[in-house]
Amino acid sequence: MQYKLKAGSNSNLPQGLELQSSGNITGQASFQGFMLDGGTTTFDEKITTRLVVAPTVWDRTFTFEVNAFNDSAKISVFKKFEIYVELEYLHPYETVYMAATPEQIDRDITKELLDNKDIFKQDLIYRADDANFGIATEIRYNHAYGIKSQSLEEYVEAMKLNHYRKSLVLGDIKIAQALDIDGNVIYEVVYSEVQQKLKNKEESVSLQVARTPFFEDFVSESVIDFSKTASATTVTSDRSDVTADSGVEVVLKKSADSDEVFADSDLLTADKGTAGTLITVTADDGTIPADSVHTSADTTEYYDYRTEIEDLSHLDYVYPNSLDNMRHRVIDRLGQFGEVLPEWMKSKQADGRVLGFTPAWVIAYAKPGKGEELKYNVENIYTKKINSIDFDADRYTIDKSHLQYWDTTNNEWTPGRETTFNKFIKSRDLTLLSTVNLATELGFSQIHNRTVDYVAALGGIDGQTTAIQFDKKKLIFAKQQGFDSMTADEAFTKYNRDAEDTSELIPGVEQTRDDSTVNNQRMAVWSIAVNPITEIITLTLDTQSDTNDYVEVLEGTKYGSANLFVPLAPGPGLLYVSWLPVSFDVTLSQTLFDGGSVRFISNKDTIVNDDRYDKYVLYPQHTIIGNQDYIKL
Repeated sequence: MQYKLKAGSNSNLPQGLELQSSGNITGQASFQGFMLDGGTTTFDEKITTRLVVAPTVWDRTFTFEVNAFNDSAKISVFKKFEIYVELEYLHPYETVYMAATPEQIDRDITKELLDNKDIFKQDLIYRADDANFGIATEIRYNHAYGIKSQSLEEYVEAMKLNHYRKSLVLGDIKIAQALDIDGNVIYEVVYSEVQQKLKNKEESVSLQVARTPFFEDFVSESVIDFSKTASATTVTSDRSDVTADSGVEVVLKKSADSDEVFADSDLLTADKGTAGTLITVTADDGTIPADSVHTSADTTEYYDYRTEIEDLSHLDYVYPNSLDNMRHRVIDRLGQFGEVLPEWMKSKQADGRVLGFTPAWVIAYAKPGKGEELKYNVENIYTKKINSIDFDADRYTIDKSHLQYWDTTNNEWTPGRETTFNKFIKSRDLTLLSTVNLATELGFSQIHNRTVDYVAALGGIDGQTTAIQFDKKKLIFAKQQGFDSMTADEAFTKYNRDAEDTSELIPGVEQTRDDSTVNNQRMAVWSIAVNPITEIITLTLDTQSDTNDYVEVLEGTKYGSANLFVPLAPGPGLLYVSWLPVSFDVTLSQTLFDGGSVRFISNKDTIVNDDRYDKYVLYPQHTIIGNQDYIKL
């Protein structure tokens, strides 16, 4: 069976969630929702006691109708469902993690494990199509959950102590279970517990440790001593008298071909291996008779080095980077919702224990009762040892996949499109055709079958430049003529990626004149799809427009919040009909709520299953006493 939302129904899922064809609802519900005064104003709730009596809420219950179908068996049934969202956190939170970035050989080892279908059989895996479960795609250790979302500057402050490069070791394979409120197993996890150094019997080393100077306090550094540098002097014998350079200061003893060249009572290097009769040169401002063969002194400069010592023994304290210490610094500075943990860390295990926070790499989520089999597969079918993989961390990565619209400076959500009531009166009789995401002044041929990077290099679609800003969006072409370096027909040519590299013309005004059955597709609404692998964009005709239709544009730098309509005739100075702005008159009878203090803003969050919005912050030190081992001569 496959599943989809019923076509034509008023089905509505919470923003951030998506129904998969498997029937799984994936993603994470947005932190955003309808609230008044930042969630501090409520209705029908007793504030004199802790008892809540059916508080009145909006935008919390989502009703949707699902179509379960099997085309080959000619089965199609429908059922309605509801999801209730509890907005528990007015301030959003994020997860801080460390991701392994090993050398290629270790990457290959990891890929060999995670891609092995004999280990990760589909009938063992829990929610394989959900990015939050299924099988891991990388080695990732979630270091701190429920961290209150803050600016990167706050992270920098939190990391000033106890943070330097960290080598992690992946430990034995273990399993754990997550339970529902009735004690039933929801899923099991197969994980490798990250081994903690600087920890003894569950107790971490102190945040601050006093110590006495040790060898590393005295850092040696080689530098060139230019006061003892020899100039490069060439002495060539060619049937002429040659004067030796009596001004060379030599401080290093070397020999050449068992013969020596004397200069100022010290030994200077002659060119070892030079053919001919070797001669002795004495530096006394005299002349030297040459034989019939050229003999050259070495023209290579040589340098004398001295050692400088830097005394760092003034450091009285060091700050060890145990994982507990590092996490403590982050939580202490940024704050944490301590109850935010994966269910398996909060659930009672088979031995009666509750694990609590556990430093781990979750390899895969298994269906109830399948964890042991999956653990066996990893330990026995996979012959390599995962603890041999280099896991060196020099940074935190902050998961911001659900926080792309959270303003960490002002601690508020950036607003979307506002809904008003009776505020504007259209200056003409128009019909709302559709709400679209974007309007562009690029041509069809500059977007269709092009890569995201190509379109971004042209300035993007009205300032939008990433795959997530394009994919599954609706688009209109605001410009119909006057393109740079190409005609209107070239701008609206569809180039196909096939063996013959065929192309076809998107019909416009002139084509509709020749054939009344042809629609002006250049003025239609188009759907955008982005291939997740190649990031190639394809456009598909969505809705055909007609005269006096208008659209509301939601996003974009120039056209965001614009209303555009299809006129009967071209605008002033234009040859072709194109989208024109709708004129509105403001009415004095606008409907307001609380004198205009209550406003209605559209939701904006979408499901994001990758790290495109994640940010990273480097640790400030390389070692416990600084960055000295970064300095190389």
